[in-house]
Amino acid sequence: ELAGHDGDDLTRYPWGSHNTPHTAQFQLAASRINIEKRIPGYQVINYAYPMTTYNSKVQEAGAHFYTSLRAGHPPQAMSPSASEVPWLALHSRVISFPQERSEANDALVLDEIKSWIDTEVIQAGKWHLFTAHDVLPLDSILAGDPGYFSISKRWMNDFATYLTQKKLEKKLWVTTQQNIVKYIKERDALTWGIISENENEIVLNLKDTLVDSVYNHPLTVELFLPKTWKGVRITQGEKTVK
Repeated sequence: ELAGHDGDDLTRYPWGSHNTPHTAQFQLAASRINIEKRIPGYQVINYAYPMTTYNSKVQEAGAHFYTSLRAGHPPQAMSPSASEVPWLALHSRVISFPQERSEANDALVLDEIKSWIDTEVIQAGKWHLFTAHDVLPLDSILAGDPGYFSISKRWMNDFATYLTQKKLEKKLWVTTQQNIVKYIKERDALTWGIISENENEIVLNLKDTLVDSVYNHPLTVELFLPKTWKGVRITQGEKTVK
């Protein structure tokens, strides 16, 4: 996923407009415009506040250009219900370490994060975002190249291994912020019902009020099929769904 971002604290900027440089609206719009110019057909829907700093003015301006905006609050898992998600200030944990870096201290941070995910995300049926920046060899970090909130390669690999295992156990869906935003909004906006059914087919009607070109992440509908059916072919309109 590619999303909007900026290098400056936008709370210091006047409101302005998307045509007026050095204003909050201009900075927010420029990030999206620059990405979409370089990648034809790509639509940017998310933004990360610079230095996780924002105020009500920046939130209001950001809402004109993005579906969700990511902040950096203390760890707090979010509800899977669209109506309860703080879309203009999504909770995100910036991964950080004690000032005295070592393999042992890094491992303690990972253990704490894994325990937090097990309890606050998996058991609670919620979701969360993590923010990371540089990934460097631990030797480089210890030698005085701290980077910006750097994660060691070893730490990142161990964290990815943990997430992969939880994914294989079907306890976590590990994906991008964009996919999460699309899925939650699509799922909660969807209305569907069975139009007709007979011994050969079941016809469904699915609809929502969202923009199809943006909200295009696949959803799953579970149906109980007749036991006499030996196979199923699914079509949506004139297209076969794989």
